[in-house]
Order: sequence, then C-alpha cells, then structure tokens
Amino acid sequence: MRGLPSFPIPDLRECMDAALRVAYLTNPYAKFVGVAVDTSRLGEQEAKDYLQQKEQELGLVTVDPVRNGVARIVDRMI
Repeated sequence: MRGLPSFPIPDLRECMDAALRVAYLTNPYAKFVGVAVDTSRLGEQEAKDYLQQKEQELGLVTVDPVRNGVARIVDRMI
C-alpha cells in the first residue's frame, strides 16, 4: 500500500477471503490452488523460510515464481 502510510497492509488470508467472495459471484466452485509471492527484497534463506511459513499457514503451495518457478502450482491445477 505504497503512498497510503495510514492504511494498514491487509493480512494475506484476509485478501484471499475477499478474492474468493468475489470469485464466487461467477463461479461457485472457485478455489485457490497456490500462492505466488514476491520475495525479491529478501535474502535466499529468508525467502525460503517465509515461503515455507506461508505454505504451512495457508495450507497451499507457496512459491516465488521468479526464484522457484510455478511448476508446483501448475501441478495442482492439472
């Protein structure tokens, strides 16, 4: 939320819940199969730890598409 310092950054789960509510308007079977995260501002180990933490927290495959590619997410889609 750059440029809005008085507005707190919403939690990832909160954003996902909001996105699903909107998706259900057109597809009642919509679901998440994975999460893509930009970890470019983190060191290699920090990024790995963060992705692992989010994967456990959300119960979804979590990757940085640039560092890791998206194969793990695509595998969940097929």
